[in-house]
Amino acid sequence: QPFLRQHRPRVNGEIPNVDNATLDHERLLERLGTYGLAEFQIEGDGNCQFRALADQIFRNPEYHKQVRKAVMKQLKEFRKRYEGYVPMEYKVYLKKMKRSGEWGDHLTLQAAADRVTCHF
Repeated sequence: QPFLRQHRPRVNGEIPNVDNATLDHERLLERLGTYGLAEFQIEGDGNCQFRALADQIFRNPEYHKQVRKAVMKQLKEFRKRYEGYVPMEYKVYLKKMKRSGEWGDHLTLQAAADRVTCHF
């Protein structure tokens, strides 16, 4: 695999209030429009991160199961790269993340980026 940047976890300093979140969303929509892009609503069934990735990779959110499977393969094959970021026993984390409907997290997103060798 090509050289990958080391993952550096960050924590949000504060939770935005509704007004700030709305303004941020409006700014995002404006920016998307500038580039001829649009927001696409993804089904919020717990598989949303994987559906969004499937939409971008395969142009079809229904391929979320295949994306989750590829992410799980990445997490298993490169355990040493990821296990330091998991707040529980790694086996337990993998078992949990394997389940359909389990929300993706920062680590599954990083593993997906590493798997397809791009930056999200």
